[in-house]
Amino acid sequence: FVFFIDSLEFIADSYTKNNLLPYLFEITKGAKNVQIIVSCLATDYNAFLKITSQYQIQTYDVVEVSAGELIRIAKKYPIIQKLNTSSGYAQLLKSPLYINLIISKITDFTNIKNENDFREYVWENIICLNDSGAKAIIKKIVFSRAKDFLLHVSIDDFDSTKIAELVSADVLLRKGSLVRLKLDVFEDICFERYFDDEFNKCRGDYIKFFATISTMGRCIYRRYQIWVSNKILSKDNRDAIINSLVFSDITPDGWKKETMIGLVRSRFSRE
Repeated sequence: FVFFIDSLEFIADSYTKNNLLPYLFEITKGAKNVQIIVSCLATDYNAFLKITSQYQIQTYDVVEVSAGELIRIAKKYPIIQKLNTSSGYAQLLKSPLYINLIISKITDFTNIKNENDFREYVWENIICLNDSGAKAIIKKIVFSRAKDFLLHVSIDDFDSTKIAELVSADVLLRKGSLVRLKLDVFEDICFERYFDDEFNKCRGDYIKFFATISTMGRCIYRRYQIWVSNKILSKDNRDAIINSLVFSDITPDGWKKETMIGLVRSRFSRE
């Protein structure tokens, strides 16, 4: 038997990490025909060091694309060669997934200056197919899965033609009458757009912002941390935003904590 648990980062700060996960390892440690495979973002690995050590878990790192590997890829694909000459694309070109999307889906980088522009392009053109109907379906699938902690969502309430188009475009995976997005990063980008939109709409009224996103339920906290890590520190007015979110009396204490976790885990915090 094989147990596969994906995205441990979503329980990095929870009761589950300290109780249910160790319990699963404990009851299976003597079983020779049972294996447990788990995945986790590198930024959250330290949260599981105690469990890793206690149960002698063997770890495998999925590393970024090295400079040497990138040179070999660039020799084969001119678009990668061109992007590799600009520092603005350096982070993009460290990800095998991003490289694959660039090679297979994108031919014109004229309006893509950085990683945020790239993710915006992926959202509008690759995930949503430049179609408002498809965008509505994507949002409903992503938010339903997250709020109800579902593996898949039923297609019964959706336009079957749109579902077929999204499956054909490798955006959705279909299993009978159930679907989900093909890649986790597509869901990350969907939530990123949700936070961006609500943050812009609140116009500095952060009480309203946090009240709105709180309606998503328990799933929203880790998603919010990821958004803070990827977006807040890359904004031009980041100092003013951080001061408002972390050091003012307006932000609820719980959300201050979530904001600080996201800031500490961000790669931009080292810049």
